[in-house]
Amino acid sequence: MDEARSGLPPAVKPLHPLFPLALAAAFALGIAATLLFEHRSSLKLPSFGSGKTPPPIVLIGVDGADWNIIDPLIKAGRMPHLASLTARGTRTRLLTISPTLSPVIWTTIATGVKPERHGIVDFTAINHETGEAVPVTSNLRRVPALWNRFSDAGRTVGFIWWWASFPAEKVDCYVVSYRLSF
Repeated sequence: MDEARSGLPPAVKPLHPLFPLALAAAFALGIAATLLFEHRSSLKLPSFGSGKTPPPIVLIGVDGADWNIIDPLIKAGRMPHLASLTARGTRTRLLTISPTLSPVIWTTIATGVKPERHGIVDFTAINHETGEAVPVTSNLRRVPALWNRFSDAGRTVGFIWWWASFPAEKVDCYVVSYRLSF
């Protein structure tokens, strides 16, 4: 009997060997964001002009996440940290661009411009010396990202595991590139 008629799901492909590392990184990011939010009043941020300290900004994105899956998990108490963050912050469904390729989408989010302007248009680019396809890098991005703009404005920034963030750029704080997996 075929799977469509049996009502059974198709065979599950084995997980990528780096999936546990990516999952651990996403979990660590969630915990770190929660801790930062909890202790935001004790963070020392530079003042801007009027003497007022701007509030910290925490942007959490999970590649491929779907609120249709996450909401029932939050309601069931299975994601208490995310529930806490969304209760005290803002969340939204994002419209995407086409093609729906992670490095393209995440670079568009980080830069605020379309792929043809920021320069990241696929998972890979062609190395002009060897002719081989290589993973896209931050060197191919033609416009500043959020972390560049915030750092240039005197804000302390940190970002973890963002697509097309290798090699890590110099910012005021830290960068953990997604290229730990290559």
